[in-house]
Amino acid sequence: MKTATATATATLLSCLVLAGCPTPADDGGDELGETGSATTETGDGDTTDTTGDTTTSDTTGDTTTSDTTGDTTTGDCGPDMPDDIYLLALMTSLGPNTPLQFVLTVDWMFAADCASVATFSFQPLSLDVGSTTTPREFVGDPLVFPDIGFDAMGNFEIDMGVVMVTGIANPITGSDITASLLVSGHVVHVDALCGDITGMLMSPLQYDLAGSTFAAIRLADDGSDPATLPVMFPSDCSQVPPL
Repeated sequence: MKTATATATATLLSCLVLAGCPTPADDGGDELGETGSATTETGDGDTTDTTGDTTTSDTTGDTTTSDTTGDTTTGDCGPDMPDDIYLLALMTSLGPNTPLQFVLTVDWMFAADCASVATFSFQPLSLDVGSTTTPREFVGDPLVFPDIGFDAMGNFEIDMGVVMVTGIANPITGSDITASLLVSGHVVHVDALCGDITGMLMSPLQYDLAGSTFAAIRLADDGSDPATLPVMFPSDCSQVPPL
């Protein structure tokens, strides 16, 4: 079932995948310059307003002040986009049957040039060793990565650097994890993301993570209730269900 969030995000993702996000056209500045108004001098030295309007011109097309800072609540870039929340499963080549799981929050925003960017927040979920469904409670601090850009096809990359995940969220060995990770992903459709994970596991053992994958599917809530999390979910692009 699609929500208002999915509808809003569909607009942004269609913009990303099909054409990018152009800045809306000014509503009167093409001929008159940045302010949308101009004056001409008459023969007696007086000036007249060629816009036909005695008030100041607003180039945003809104009655509020123009916003050129990239603030997403007002201005040329459009309204703020709602957060998207997903269940993300990270399948390592070390433990392909027991993926790590996170509640992923994607906080959409616009840069100053109206390019689409987002903050990615990965909240680890607790998992018993060998389990994929229990207990899946929030554990530890989220891993947060701001200002992640998207290209016109919806591709993105997150260089996580060296990250640490508590052993309570490690269903493979139950040990604390230290790893360097590079996430290369893309938007499949408005309800799913997926991609590849590369990097090195540093602890509890050294291991090349090449061949690891992830997939994320939209949740209907904030993911904090284990009872509402799906028991079947994809962990690579080939498993993502169609829209």
